[in-house]
Amino acid sequence: MSFFKKYFKSTPVLYLGIFFFCVIFFTLSSSMTFYCMDNIFNVYNTKKLLDGLVMYKDFNVITTPLFFTIGSAFLKIFGYRLLSFNIYFGFILGSIMVCFTYLLKKTNLPKSTKIFILCVLILLFLPAQAISYNWLFIIFDLLLIIVELSTKKDDKTKSILSGILLGCAFLTKQSMGIVIGFAYFLYVIIRTKNIKGSLKKLLITGSLFLLTLTPFLIYLIYNNALYDFIDLAFLGIAEFKNNTLVESNALFITIFLAIFNLGIIIKGIKKNDLTNKNELIIPLVGFFNLLFAYPICDTWHCIVGYCISLFYFMIFCYEVLNKRIGVKLRTTLKSIPILCLLVLFSITLIDFYNLFNANSIEEQPDFFKYQFAFLDVALPSIQEVSDWQKQKEKEGYQILFVTPYASIYNLVSGNPGFKYDILLHGNFGLNGTQKVINEIKKLKKENTLIVNSFSDSFQDCFEIHDYLDNTYEKVEMLGEFTVYKWYKMIKS
Repeated sequence: MSFFKKYFKSTPVLYLGIFFFCVIFFTLSSSMTFYCMDNIFNVYNTKKLLDGLVMYKDFNVITTPLFFTIGSAFLKIFGYRLLSFNIYFGFILGSIMVCFTYLLKKTNLPKSTKIFILCVLILLFLPAQAISYNWLFIIFDLLLIIVELSTKKDDKTKSILSGILLGCAFLTKQSMGIVIGFAYFLYVIIRTKNIKGSLKKLLITGSLFLLTLTPFLIYLIYNNALYDFIDLAFLGIAEFKNNTLVESNALFITIFLAIFNLGIIIKGIKKNDLTNKNELIIPLVGFFNLLFAYPICDTWHCIVGYCISLFYFMIFCYEVLNKRIGVKLRTTLKSIPILCLLVLFSITLIDFYNLFNANSIEEQPDFFKYQFAFLDVALPSIQEVSDWQKQKEKEGYQILFVTPYASIYNLVSGNPGFKYDILLHGNFGLNGTQKVINEIKKLKKENTLIVNSFSDSFQDCFEIHDYLDNTYEKVEMLGEFTVYKWYKMIKS
């Protein structure tokens, strides 16, 4: 034990230890669980980017490109399979946990309490295994908080770093980037003593923010994709916000944390203590991060949105309880972290056991190797569709998937796909549904088969399914999929 005590007192070793444990833990856990299609969509879009297609112009992406750009490096380094993105997810969550560890080291909490909070956060992230740009966004949130709480940097340096981080946040998810930019604006107004000081800080931050966006703007203009980006990322918001989903438990927690953050903010504004006002960056970011739950207020969107608020809430609870039952609380918390660590290591060992003993590894297509849990939807098997597709291609047909599940089969087969083949409502820009139908009309070829299916997703585009069903001839069923032939048209 003395060996561990000696080396884990070293801060760099502590951070590296937590980082690599989380990389292994979340890489394994994301390979064992597969809750949503977002994982496939994000890998699919990254592959298209690697293939030289232009984002927004050649395929429909509704967020800014930083997540996919970094993800393309993971596909290059670790190979073209879903496991590469599971590793990417591990790196993101590892970075998030290092940021939380850094913030905890700046508090006066006992070590047992710090370990308990970190373990709670790791376990909290388990139900939210979507490999998403939302998690990357949280890293920039936390780095922004760390920069603004730093006492070693002068105000100008903080402004420069904050501008770069806000730019990176915007390049990860533009809608939340604007929201956190507004949170930062409020923070500067509250914290800075005079208007002149506020304007100076905001001007420096704003300049670095715009400078960070410059390469992306050049990319859009050079590829003639600026309008396509505006259309998909901004004009389509009106349609996307109709994808309303509310889970009562997630909504309750979101409202509770919103009230908690507002209470801390109001209390902090009333105090003239600069230290307290510096710390307002945490509840301000936490409060506005709750908008991750709009318009889809489900478990995993909310976990992403309230992780910073929950982190701050746990610290707040400890401080309140410590004043009342200090000795009993510290005694109780000494044993709980040990139990949490045992749970984490047990999960890791089970995942390792599954990794080396699962018979299904060799049975899956190469892209899905080392993925042990799959979607709980009734889809034709990948092998069944692959065999059917090869047979039809031998007969001279071109296969086009127009279904929310297209990316699963296109990733395995190498099929180039359809411009709007991530077929989810709100993902096509302004007047998106009609836009997709018009694109389909351009693709009338006698040797083309179109594979279509309904999904149980609340984001499914029923108008597009109805158009195909009422306009083209059904030629066969492929499991749950309907296959249409272009050239025998019932209606024009």
